[in-house]
Amino acid sequence: MVEVTKEEAWERAYLAQCHDAVVGRLFKGLIHNLNGVVQAFAMQGELFGMMFEQADEMLEEILAHLPPGTGREQVEKLVDLLCRRSQGVTLLDEKIREGQEIMGRTLELVDFSPSVGGGFYTMNAVVRTEMEFLNADRFFKHVLQKELHLANDLPPLSGGQVELHQAVFAILENSLEAVRDQDGALITISTAIDEEVVSVRIENNGPEIRAEDAERLFEPFFTTRENCSGLGLYLARKLVVAFGGEICCEESTPQRTCFVLTVPVGEGVIGD
Repeated sequence: MVEVTKEEAWERAYLAQCHDAVVGRLFKGLIHNLNGVVQAFAMQGELFGMMFEQADEMLEEILAHLPPGTGREQVEKLVDLLCRRSQGVTLLDEKIREGQEIMGRTLELVDFSPSVGGGFYTMNAVVRTEMEFLNADRFFKHVLQKELHLANDLPPLSGGQVELHQAVFAILENSLEAVRDQDGALITISTAIDEEVVSVRIENNGPEIRAEDAERLFEPFFTTRENCSGLGLYLARKLVVAFGGEICCEESTPQRTCFVLTVPVGEGVIGD
């Protein structure tokens, strides 16, 4: 293996960050444009729904005055066909609204700068959005088992949203890679509030992290995987520690590794 100097490692990391920044700008424009497309679909979906309702009412009126043997059977088949198509439009409308909610949360994220602005949000929203983004990974979406246990009474947070997104993503990505070759791969995510601290617990059933590796998990450029910068967890901790939070590997045993991210509420940039 060719030895990589620290200068070369930093250069690669810088180029990777530049690449991500370009992708981020393109992504922001894409989301804004897609939002208009989805709104157009939503409007057409509502019009289709109204049309099916009117058609159903008209056909019911026709059937009420149509004697047997004069095409009544064909009209009844048409009623049944329109009913099934109407159910499809209802499902389409639900998916459109789901897409609008996803893009709404995404637009809130890309329209403000780190550490400031962005209004109020919850840790649950951060977790859900990052999981939606990870659905772009076929293994994450179709193979990985996911369990969510999100608390209902989490307090609203303010500021630091970009940092928390990056930190939660880093832990999720780390857990995903740990179970990618695992049979019955599973990630369990839970949130909670304990006094003035909000926590996110992310567990995976991947292999145990060796004790000597666990001590270096948050060091820059430390990695046990190929084609990995080794900066994800390091940067995640720096971002969270900046506003009084913490990330740690709470436990790692065979079939169970648990990372915990905590942030304070009511102080620093997080709680107001």
